[in-house]
Amino acid sequence: MRLLIDENIPKLIIDHFKKLHVDLKTTQNLDLIQAPDSEIVRKANKTKRTIVTRDLGLIASYPDATKYGLVLIRYKSIVSQPLLTTLSFFISSWNRKSLKDKFILITEEKYEVFKE
Repeated sequence: MRLLIDENIPKLIIDHFKKLHVDLKTTQNLDLIQAPDSEIVRKANKTKRTIVTRDLGLIASYPDATKYGLVLIRYKSIVSQPLLTTLSFFISSWNRKSLKDKFILITEEKYEVFKE
């Protein structure tokens, strides 16, 4: 699993992915801080990385955002232990599977995988 982490994802979640040994790049690593969504989608597709974001607009505005997969993380106010547990379960279940053309919604309670 190769991820491109949007800048709206908290450090606590990024650190959790790192603990799970996920191959990830952040928008900061790629000099995409405050870049338009179109640029993030282009970079993710060019590098064959799944986008991880909290941005609902990215999904609505860019149909090709799911080309290599898109993970939308939703939670109420703070990153909770149940959310981190769901993220761990998702990674353990999907780490070796392709997320190409998939949209994944992750909440504190569960994750759901949708095919485009």
